Amino acid sequence: MEAVCEIHGITAAQYNVLRILRGVFPDGHSRSVIISRMINVAPDVTRLIDRLERAGFAERAKSKVDGRLSLTLITDNGLRLLEKIQPDIDQIEQDIRNSLGEAQAKHLADLCDMMSVLL
Repeated sequence: MEAVCEIHGITAAQYNVLRILRGVFPDGHSRSVIISRMINVAPDVTRLIDRLERAGFAERAKSKVDGRLSLTLITDNGLRLLEKIQPDIDQIEQDIRNSLGEAQAKHLADLCDMMSVLL
């Protein structure tokens, strides 16, 4: 996953944040909500968002509901990047599915279900 993201000039953590933001497009999330939704929380999400903003993949705006709250939103460039990466991600998922037998896939699904309850 990291290698695929690197080809496209981002990290896996940045990809994760962009996917989170795409899920609420055209709205955004506060930094604390982004952190709560990340798969692996990066040590400094503020700098991660700064890099996405400098690259033109995300932007910050004040909340219309609470002007004190800063939201991060995905840009059109960010959406296009995710669309460009998707075939590579699909291939990774297909490779994983092809390498697991039916019993292993069920066991993995069970483990994921157990983890979702814990989180």
